[in-house]
Amino acid sequence: MLLRAMLAGIIIAGGFVINLPVKAEESAPEGPRFIERCVKIEIPGELSNDIAVIAYISGPQTRAAPGVLVKESDGDKAYVVEPGACLQSGHPDNSLALYAISRQYLQDRGIENIRFGRDYHPQPLDPSVEIDLRGRMPLEGEAFEKEELYYSVLGFKGDNFVAYLSRRISGYPEGTPDTVEEYPRPEIAGIRMTVNR
Repeated sequence: MLLRAMLAGIIIAGGFVINLPVKAEESAPEGPRFIERCVKIEIPGELSNDIAVIAYISGPQTRAAPGVLVKESDGDKAYVVEPGACLQSGHPDNSLALYAISRQYLQDRGIENIRFGRDYHPQPLDPSVEIDLRGRMPLEGEAFEKEELYYSVLGFKGDNFVAYLSRRISGYPEGTPDTVEEYPRPEIAGIRMTVNR
């Protein structure tokens, strides 16, 4: 009887119950690994004084991340994307659209008075550029745990602003250096460096 109790990890002695330690890795196998993703927007020096990038959130759960909410209208929310900050949509079911806008227009009008998707001044991200904020399962052979994706603003074409994936940083477990991949600036005809005003 005592042997059975010991095998179960419990000894009953003198009316006391003593739990024997059990190694966590033996009792709870690890679940599938998940790669965390952080997406950042970079504005080059020649544009950084003139434009701001706005993240516009719409969807059923429009509670943005703490500290980023600056507008709330009809359930939609928008915030100015800060340099070096990860884009936030607040909830996986929400959608996030990016707009470039003149800093002067933003200051004069105020973000709460801008009708994103309807006003002339905010220029949406070119639809050919797909930005995915969601993390993902690793592909075969991938050992990193997190990745940072940097999209650099190229300029403007038609009514849109254009950005491209310029850098990827893959973060590994402690003790392994990060991997940095740089991507060349694409040559796109008709790019201008001025935003709608």
